[in-house]
Amino acid sequence: MKQERFICLVSSFFLLGTTMQGCFQEQRVVNSPCATVNATMESKQNVDLSLMFGNDAIKTAVDAIAGKLVQKPNASTDELTSLGTDSAVRSAEANGKNLKTQDKKAMEKYLREEVIPTVKQNPTCNFVIAPPARPYVSIDRVALIGPEDQPLPWVWLKNTGQSEITCHLELRYMVDGRKYAGGATDISLVPNETRNASLRDSKKLPISDILSGKSILTFIIKVLYPLESENKSVTHEETWQFDPKVGDFFIARPK
Repeated sequence: MKQERFICLVSSFFLLGTTMQGCFQEQRVVNSPCATVNATMESKQNVDLSLMFGNDAIKTAVDAIAGKLVQKPNASTDELTSLGTDSAVRSAEANGKNLKTQDKKAMEKYLREEVIPTVKQNPTCNFVIAPPARPYVSIDRVALIGPEDQPLPWVWLKNTGQSEITCHLELRYMVDGRKYAGGATDISLVPNETRNASLRDSKKLPISDILSGKSILTFIIKVLYPLESENKSVTHEETWQFDPKVGDFFIARPK
C-alpha cells in the first residue's frame, strides 16, 4: 500500500505550555512509516534552549541522535543523550555561545525526555527545527566602519523568531582596560530581519594603536527585549574583542 511522507517537527525552544510535535499526517493513510501518527508530547520545561544554544546546535544534536539510531537501533538512552549533548555543545561553542553547566544539563534533560523517545518511536521521519514562535534576537556581527582615522563601532542584530520586537541595545567598550561610556539605542526588528546601529562615545578611540595591536579594544554588548504575551524579558550580553591580525572582531570567552 502506498505510504505517504510525514514530517516530524521538534520545537527548538521550551517555555511553559510549549509543545513538541511529532509526525503530522497530511492525509489519512494506513501503514504509516512513522510508528506514532499525530504524536504530541508536552514540554514541562521553562528554559529556552534556542537562546542558550542556537537553532543550529539543536538541529545538530537531533541529527546526531537520529543518525546513531540508524547505525545502532539498540543504542541506550544514556549513549544517545551523551552524543546529542556533546554535538550541541560543540556546535554552540563554535558559534560563540558561552555555555554554563546548567545549560548543558537543560540540553541533556530535553534530549532524554523529549527528543530521544520521539526519534525512537518515529525512526523513518524527517526532523526539522521550527523557528521560535516568539522573538529571538542575536548579535550577528560587530565592526569598525568609517573614516580611517576614527571609524565608528557598529553592531548588527538579527531577529530569527516569528514575532516583531523592539529591543534595547547598549554598548560599552574598553581600551586596554580603560572604560569608555559607549551608547544605547532602540531597534525594531520584524521576523528574519537584520539591522545595524552605530554607537560611540564622545572620546576618540586610539585607532592607530588598536589597528597595530598595541592596544586592545573590547566591546561589551547588551540586548534587552520583552517576551510577547508573557511577563518575562530577555537580557543577553556578549563580549567582543578586536583582532588586528584579521581586522575583525571575535567573541571573547570568559576567563
